[in-house]
Amino acid sequence: MAVTLGQLTDIFKEANAAVFTDNEKMLLYPFVHQNQQMLVYITLAEDGEYVRFIIPCYLNLNAARNREALLMKLMEQNRTLKLLKFGVDPEDGEITVSIELPVEDSPLTAGQVHRCMYTLTHVAMNERERLLSLIQTGIYPDSRNEEFQTIVSNLLSGDEETEEGHEAETEETDLLEDADGDTTSEE
Repeated sequence: MAVTLGQLTDIFKEANAAVFTDNEKMLLYPFVHQNQQMLVYITLAEDGEYVRFIIPCYLNLNAARNREALLMKLMEQNRTLKLLKFGVDPEDGEITVSIELPVEDSPLTAGQVHRCMYTLTHVAMNERERLLSLIQTGIYPDSRNEEFQTIVSNLLSGDEETEEGHEAETEETDLLEDADGDTTSEE
């Protein structure tokens, strides 16, 4: 069952949300996050059987100190976050966040639309703050690994203990590998 822009507009109006349309295949939902105007584009495809909610210009890869770390984090987020998908335009570094829904056998409900909008305007924007920190400092805050911050702090400060401990572990590992290597060479 296809959805129309009129049906989507009605869902937003029932929730007293302001949306704008180009009367073709797109709705625009503006919102403010930390004094910054953001936009959610809602587009229809496949004759209304596919709906895409997208925030363009979410972030920019070109601003990142460590592009690889940011790309790895975006891939991890694509794997772990429900609904949200991050994309990168390789030409200009634009990072987008989107939710895509196929609407095949049943109508799109107000609950589905509200969940998508909440996920984009709250969950994605909270994640944006963490990703901005990663872009600016190279450190992703709120890591689930409690030792992460300590390890990073030690590495950044050049802590001798950490380096000596790592060297000792490396030597021990090398000795174990040599012992294993000797065993296999005798056979």
